[in-house]
Amino acid sequence: MGYSYAADMINRMKRDRSRTIHNKKRSKSTNSVLTLNNEYSKKLKFKTVTPEKMKAIKAEIHIKKKQEFKKTFLVTLISLIIALYITFKVFKFIFF
Repeated sequence: MGYSYAADMINRMKRDRSRTIHNKKRSKSTNSVLTLNNEYSKKLKFKTVTPEKMKAIKAEIHIKKKQEFKKTFLVTLISLIIALYITFKVFKFIFF
C-alpha cells in the first residue's frame, strides 16, 4: 500500500463527507420549501362566484370564441381566394 493509495482514500473520505453535508442541506431546503412555514402556514383563498355570474362569464366567452372563429375563417377565405387568383394569372401568363 503506497502513498498514492492512502492519499486517494483520504480524498475520497473528504469528498464523501462534503457530499453528505451538501445533500443534507439540499434536502432540508426542499423540505422547508414544501412545508413553507409550519407556524404561520398560509391557506389558499379562491374567489367565489355565484352561478348566475358564472353563466354570464361563460356566455361572454362563448360569444368571443364565435367572433374569433368568424375572423379567422374570413381571413383564411380571403387569403385562399387571393392565392387562387394569383396562381391562375401566373398559369395564364405562362401557358397562353
